[in-house]
Amino acid sequence: LQVWSWKHFDRVVSVSTPLLEHLVRLGVPRERLVLIRNGLVAPPRLLPRAEARTALGLAQSAHVVGWVGRMSGEKDPKLAVEA
Repeated sequence: LQVWSWKHFDRVVSVSTPLLEHLVRLGVPRERLVLIRNGLVAPPRLLPRAEARTALGLAQSAHVVGWVGRMSGEKDPKLAVEA
């Protein structure tokens, strides 16, 4: 149903070229696809763990859990917290 819907939308936004090409293979008309890359730009270098914790104001021994993703039902953030 979702793929069928995409084929009839005025525009479908893809966040990457591989995803855009996948949508074309699924039959979404290329002229309806728009590529808008994610806005996240990777830093020039990643900080070493100790430096990153200091920059974030975290104790060196603190347990840290991160989440990268949308907080929505299908992502099931509650299950991540339970785990």
